[in-house]
Amino acid sequence: MPPRALLAFLLATVMLNSACIVRRWRVQRRHQPSASQLATASLDELLTRLRTWDQQIKTINATVNLEPSLGSVNKGEIEEYKEVRAFVLIRKPSMFRMIGLYPVVRNRAFDMVTDGAQFKIHFPARNKLVTGQNRVEKPSAKKLENIRPQHIFEALVVRPPGEGEIPVLENRTDEDDAYYIVHILRRRGETTVLDRNLWFERANLRLVRQVIFDERGDILTDARYEDYKTDSGVAFPHRFVISRPQDEYGFKLSVQKVDLNKLLDDEKFVLETPAGTEVVNLVREERP
Repeated sequence: MPPRALLAFLLATVMLNSACIVRRWRVQRRHQPSASQLATASLDELLTRLRTWDQQIKTINATVNLEPSLGSVNKGEIEEYKEVRAFVLIRKPSMFRMIGLYPVVRNRAFDMVTDGAQFKIHFPARNKLVTGQNRVEKPSAKKLENIRPQHIFEALVVRPPGEGEIPVLENRTDEDDAYYIVHILRRRGETTVLDRNLWFERANLRLVRQVIFDERGDILTDARYEDYKTDSGVAFPHRFVISRPQDEYGFKLSVQKVDLNKLLDDEKFVLETPAGTEVVNLVREERP
């Protein structure tokens, strides 16, 4: 039999007997709904949802349980600390304050505040107040000294793409997960860099993750948003898991009570320096 005739004969035989060699089985996506239950959206629709959500929330006054941790997965070791009660005050576009209390005794453990440019952190037990710029110019070997209120603010308040930023949509749907990812790019000189990306799960199109990058493309902040509940008519996450891998710290934040869009005047964001407090100005220390 000529080679072409033989090949045709073999193909015909396989097709006629496919019922004997083909197996079918159902594939169930592990972490999210099946294809028939997935929502669809365009880039413009996702950005509209994000901007609407951003406009719905002007202020946040929340009581939370805070579980800090030090270390990183990269170094193979993470230390988790006891959960503390904390109070979070946010007023957009840039005002933030968090007051933490020690467990049981409920004395003030720390008080931190930022206006978007500068910060203060008061440690009453150490009689010390640390102040400086939000940007960490010279990282400290003591990881807790690298904490900035701005890092927490940027994780809790998700900023829509602004002027000069370029959003690009990726549909990352496979056998395990189903997400829309909005990559936000920006120009830096002659190059384009990845600034951050926003992950929307495809069941309800809710934001579930934000990753912020440095200029080299390394992760600065990785924030996860879980357990959405409706408060004052607004869907709001009640669990945040935030890590700063380069600074080697992170925390889990569970919302116990939240009031959205209640008046928060300037006085709420004033951190006075008690008499006799040691003041450490990181701006002076970081200068050459």
